[in-house]
Parts: sequence; C-alpha cells; structure tokens
Amino acid sequence: MKYFVANRSDGSGSRIFSLVNAMYLSNRFKNIGDFRFIWPNMVGLHKELGENFRGDKDGINVIGMSIEAKENIFNKNFIDKYFITNNDYKEANINEEINENQINTNPYSDNVIRERKCNNFLELEEKIRQSDKIFFPVGLGELDYLCQNEEELKEYKNSCRYCFQQIDFAPQIKQYIQKAQNDALNLGNFSAIHFRSGDIIHFYTSIRLEGNKSVYHATHASLILELIRKCLKDGDSKIVLFGDDTGACKEIVSIINNKNVIFADTLRPIEHISNAQSFYYDLIFNEYGYKTLWDKLSSCEICTLIKC
Repeated sequence: MKYFVANRSDGSGSRIFSLVNAMYLSNRFKNIGDFRFIWPNMVGLHKELGENFRGDKDGINVIGMSIEAKENIFNKNFIDKYFITNNDYKEANINEEINENQINTNPYSDNVIRERKCNNFLELEEKIRQSDKIFFPVGLGELDYLCQNEEELKEYKNSCRYCFQQIDFAPQIKQYIQKAQNDALNLGNFSAIHFRSGDIIHFYTSIRLEGNKSVYHATHASLILELIRKCLKDGDSKIVLFGDDTGACKEIVSIINNKNVIFADTLRPIEHISNAQSFYYDLIFNEYGYKTLWDKLSSCEICTLIKC
C-alpha cells in the first residue's frame, strides 16, 4: 500500500492545497493506495498572542496565520481515518523523522512529485509502482504540469473541486463555509479583491525571514486604491475587499467612499470569529466572485483551483 501525504507545515492555504492534491492522486491511482495528511503544530509562530493574533502595541490589527489544532478544523472521523503521526513515519523507508511540533521539517528525499521528475500521470504512476517507498509527499502547487491536454486539465480541476467538497470539516468550519455560500449568493454579481500586506509589513513571525519571496507577496495600498477605482470605472457593480491588515482595508474603503465597495468585515466581523473560520469563509466566498483579483498567495491559488 502506498500513501500520498499532504505534508505542508505552514499556512492554511498551503495545507489545504496539499491535501486536495493528495486526495486527487489517491483517487486517480486508487489501485495503488490512499491519501494521508500531517498537521504540525505551530507553536511559537504567533508571538505571545496565540492562534488568533490580531494586533500589537501600536494598534495595528492584523489577521494572523489561521492554523489551529486539527480537531478544530476536521471532523473526528476524518482525522481518525486519514491523519498520520510521527510514529507511522518511523516504520517507513525514509531518512528522517518528522517532528509534529517543528516547522519546516522535511523527512523526504528523491521526491518524484515535488521535484517534478515526471512529465505525465502515466509516468508518475509507473515510478510510484516501482518505488520501494511507502509515503509520497504532495506539496504545494497545481499538478497541471502532468496534464497532457485541455481535457485532462479540465478533469484535474473538476476533480480537485470534488475532492475539496469531500473533506469532512468540523461543525464550526462548516458553519462559515455555508455562511460564505449564502452571503455570496445573496450579494449577487460582485468582484473580489485580495489585499495582502499585514503579515509581511507588520512582521510577527520568523517564517517571513526565510527569503525575499515573502516580501514581494505584499501589495502597496495605493495600488489597491487604483485597482478599485478602475473596477468601478469598468462598471463593476459591487466590490468586496479582503485583506489581513483590517485597519488598512477599512481606510481604503473609507477613501473610496462608495456604497458598492465594502470590506469583508461587514459580512463576517473578524472580532467575533476565529482566524480559521475567517480563512474558510474567505476561501469559499471568493469562489463566487464574477471577477477575483489577488496577488501570489496559496489561499488564492487553491481558490482558483476549486472555483465553481
């Protein structure tokens, strides 16, 4: 038996992206094996303010990385069936162990999926069958490079949406997924704009020091202002702004001063829900946007993949 393992240890977007891909591969190669997922704890990632980091002494209000314990995200039956622990890895033919409490552990070498060593799904299937490894980690990014034509690409994306729908979330997450669907449908045609800045500009986690890539994920507020103005000029009837720096988002909406431009907080007040609930709300809500505009972000990429 082989296992496709969703092995991301960073943000919610990366983890869910990895999980959906692992589920897709297990469905496509059902005669080979199944999928599993890890869920490393994020101890020490959020300063002293815990999982719902919302600000600092200067009055900055930032939505922190929405990592919570797996029990707060998934239903117990889903966890019991698919979660994999460190002890499971010890029995496998791999070089290192994985520490659930340590960020950026990597117990894998010669990863045919992550390193893109195959050109199509048939080649990948053959390599997996021939390998003596048990666990095959599935990281971040679309598997479109394995698709040979438009029909196969369409099948992959449709299947990923189905896989996401099969994830058995905890009741408190399902509640906000349903709310997002209802709110989006009630709003009608709208454009969604994602403004990322808070976790990068208002530094609060060492993960942002691991390379300059994160720096270029941030968007200047003036660009968002001009983008909203352009959308209004182009005839967009309603615009919903999403962002991790809630103060900056509110200021942008105030400057625009148009009743058809709102901040997502008016739909799901962040002070009343957890960061994880807001993450899944935003993810699902954005699926229904007539137009969605965002920067480079895992949560945005998974939204594109499962978009209705």
